[in-house]
Amino acid sequence: MSSFTFDIKKIILFLSHFVMNVLKNKNQSLFKDIFLLNKFSRRLSYLCFVFIVFNSNAQSIPSGFNLVAYEGFNYTSGSSLLNANGGSGWSTSWEKTYLDRFLKTSTAGYTYSGLTTAGLKADFDATCYGTCNVIAALKRTFPAQSLGVVYFQFISVFEASGGFGTPNIRFFNSSTLTGGIGASSGTFMSILDASLNNISSTTASLSAQNLVVVRIDYNLNKTEMWINPNLSTFDYLNPTSPSATALGFSPAFNAFDIYMRSGSIDEITVFSQTSAPTTISGNNVICAGDSTTLTSSGGITNPNTVDVWYDGGCGGEAYSEGWGNQPTAPNLSTTTVNSCINGILKVTSTSVDPRINMYGIGSFNPSVYKYINFRYRVVSGTAGTTEIFFLNSAYTIPTGGISRATTLVSDNAWHTGTIDMSLNPSWASGGNITGWRYDYSSATGVTMDIDFIELGSSPIVGTGTAINLTPSASTTYYVKRKGPDANTACISQVVTVKSVPTITSFTPTSEVAGGTVTITGTNFTGTSAVSLGGTAVTSFTVVSPTSITAVVATGTSGSLILTNNSCTATKTGFTFLSTNADLSALTLSNGTLSPSFATATIAYTASVINTTTSITVTPTKSDANATIQVQVNGGGYTTVTNASGALSLNGGSNTIDVKVTAQDGSTTKTYTIIVTRGLAPSISNFNNITKLYFDGNYIIASPTTNSSGAFTYTSSNPAVATISGTTVSITGAGTSTITANQAGDATYYSGSITSTLTVNSVDVLTKNGQISTTNANYINKNGALSTSNSLTKYGQSVSTKSNDGLSAASAGISAFQIKNDFPSATDGLYWITNPNINAGTPFQIYADMTTDGGGWTLIMKNSSSAGWNYGNVISLNTSIPFANTADMENAATPNYSIIEWANYLKKSASGFQYMIDATTRRSHGGIWTANGNYSFVKTDNSQTNITLDTKFGTWNYVSDNGISQRMPWYQNDCGTITTDNGGGNWWGTLISICGWSPTPWISDGGGGSTNPNPGIIWYWVR
Repeated sequence: MSSFTFDIKKIILFLSHFVMNVLKNKNQSLFKDIFLLNKFSRRLSYLCFVFIVFNSNAQSIPSGFNLVAYEGFNYTSGSSLLNANGGSGWSTSWEKTYLDRFLKTSTAGYTYSGLTTAGLKADFDATCYGTCNVIAALKRTFPAQSLGVVYFQFISVFEASGGFGTPNIRFFNSSTLTGGIGASSGTFMSILDASLNNISSTTASLSAQNLVVVRIDYNLNKTEMWINPNLSTFDYLNPTSPSATALGFSPAFNAFDIYMRSGSIDEITVFSQTSAPTTISGNNVICAGDSTTLTSSGGITNPNTVDVWYDGGCGGEAYSEGWGNQPTAPNLSTTTVNSCINGILKVTSTSVDPRINMYGIGSFNPSVYKYINFRYRVVSGTAGTTEIFFLNSAYTIPTGGISRATTLVSDNAWHTGTIDMSLNPSWASGGNITGWRYDYSSATGVTMDIDFIELGSSPIVGTGTAINLTPSASTTYYVKRKGPDANTACISQVVTVKSVPTITSFTPTSEVAGGTVTITGTNFTGTSAVSLGGTAVTSFTVVSPTSITAVVATGTSGSLILTNNSCTATKTGFTFLSTNADLSALTLSNGTLSPSFATATIAYTASVINTTTSITVTPTKSDANATIQVQVNGGGYTTVTNASGALSLNGGSNTIDVKVTAQDGSTTKTYTIIVTRGLAPSISNFNNITKLYFDGNYIIASPTTNSSGAFTYTSSNPAVATISGTTVSITGAGTSTITANQAGDATYYSGSITSTLTVNSVDVLTKNGQISTTNANYINKNGALSTSNSLTKYGQSVSTKSNDGLSAASAGISAFQIKNDFPSATDGLYWITNPNINAGTPFQIYADMTTDGGGWTLIMKNSSSAGWNYGNVISLNTSIPFANTADMENAATPNYSIIEWANYLKKSASGFQYMIDATTRRSHGGIWTANGNYSFVKTDNSQTNITLDTKFGTWNYVSDNGISQRMPWYQNDCGTITTDNGGGNWWGTLISICGWSPTPWISDGGGGSTNPNPGIIWYWVR
């Protein structure tokens, strides 16, 4: 940057202007304090050394206040004030506010003892510049005031009495009238409300020359006014005895209008009170490396001040420029001053070397005062750097290299800059500092706001009500409030920085609860807490300032944290080895655990249907670092991370083990689930069988079961018998275990049952006269071959067939005979033979070998009225349409009747028994004995001599409405096989060819149970 150029013409012009102002100013008591003398001496310095010169139209402001706006009417005498823009702090020039009569400058101004005045005064202007009446009026605007304490001060001589809107000064907040000073009536100076009514009056005459001091306290909501106070004793900070007071009234305003019919006004000043902060809050004890935020509060502030923070001292300001006045042209270079309002100097650079000369500002010890601090805001452009060229005895003009610079932040936000000037060796070697040149930017076209620039013994560490600090050692921080004509005392706060412990290492880095960890580091004395993975250790011992032993508590992995004197040290890398081998949840893909899962319960059962051939187990570990393994039926463990794979299930019981291994690798816990696949089938009635060698092949009667799975059969001794399908072929005498294996179905798993086949040998006489046990060509006593009898070697008759009904070759003569001869016979199909039936050819029947001792032959099953007719009701599907008991009891299987053969199957001509049951076996019927030589195909209703031996249910005989006391008879009518008398009611009918479901059975049970539509009905003989 270039050096300062001396301009003697500017010095002469400045000198004459300055002397005129000094002659006018009386510089009396209150404002002629140290501040004023300092300012005056600085002005003389300006004159002598051609440094910064300010316009001399600013009134002195009491200490503790900052100027908002000032008008001393420093204009040409006799000129109209319309559009005049003198003074300082104003937002606008003087404006028209009413008609076309205004104010003008007089030939002189008012003076007042103790008050520094400047310029002329404003008089009522009788000239009409357009449309007029007797009122002159003007308006001016300034920054809005609504906070803290604000003074409005002026000297006036008004007309003698108030009325018709004058005389007064009207306060406006934007366009809203908020109050005023003057009078709406009467002759005394008064405080006016928003309607311009007198609300508090003094005794001062409107027409006298009065210094009017108005104090608006927004905090206490009151307005006070003093008239002609003694300024040598008047305390602006704590004024007493006002001339007028308006409580509950504090008008906000940013403009005022002057209305008068005559008179004058001068020295209009608006200033606001500023006082130091009263409190610093925030954490004032921190650990080394931590930060804290200090916040200042209290005192009186306003929008034009800022709280400034210092480190180590209260700034130690030797000089501070707050731009209460605008620098004059001789002290500016390539700089346009846009405004200087409320202590903010707004400038724009017009080259890369803009500057403000600040010479001859004093003489300052460079060893004490070495920091130049400033507050700025780059509104537009990129400012680059600020550079300060300093002056002393050795360097009386700015010289290259005799400077220090700092980089600026260009983001339209407020920042502070601090330059340690002592880093330039010439700062301390050339005598006292007398001034500097302030090159505020290194770029052209940059617009900046400059709040203040100062020389002090301490650097600024921040501005604003809050600062964030990270001191490395205990430090005292100071804060004061600065602004235009405001520079308060400091308050301070010590921030104590405590030393922190350090952790060098710890061992082991992984441990279980109860284990010991040794910590190595520094500053351990006084340690108050130790935690591992966020969990406080069970206990710890400070062995020395550099060593601690800690007992691990149950916790988690993470960091080691050590606390000493409220400061912490942290070291990562600890792994907690959990001994937790628990599950938090356990679920199955099929089935339900019993009991419900609980972490402490390790044994469970579950059931699944038989079609479930595999199952998935999903265990959830309580500790994420545990591992889980699963096995089924002892087949070996597989590690799982979420759900197991498909575990194959056998029919019946399956053991699933879920083994959890804790993080420590040694603690385990096994949860066991017994999963039953399907229900156990109930298989019975597979009785032992005794056969003779010559019985030949027979069909196995299927066991009784509740499963629908198919049976297959095996023989343990093929030398005795072999099996193909259900056919057993006898191959020799002896015993064999016959196993019936039943496959699983959807509900039941597979099962089996066994019986013993015993084959006895028989000595027979062959046709060749030989005695044999195996030759099938044997003869009986009549010489017939291969009959059911033969002869022994002694000529005795011997049976060669067992007649157990299990095969056509061993056919019995009836179910009754088979049950008597083979008591272990079970329900099912049997072969019988009778010379009167089927030409003596063996045929199959279904036999009930259980009810009332067994031996019953089924002669009819009716489950549908469809298909019956008079001819087939006694003979239908005689080749037996059932394969087993389930078929016989199933209403969906075909109807069946061998009633026409029943007379040959009964045990005797008279005294035989018959049985009827309906809907379900052994219900809604009974067992009867026929007490005569009765026929099952009798065609009249005369067979009534019968005895009810056993009743199934609670029914009673009811003629024509239920079971009649009559053996069923055969007729060609609706009741084709019936116990009814044939009168047409047909209740008690076993087969009907006239509908029903499948037949009308019991309509009236005689006080017992009824069953009008049985669904299925069975008829038996024994």
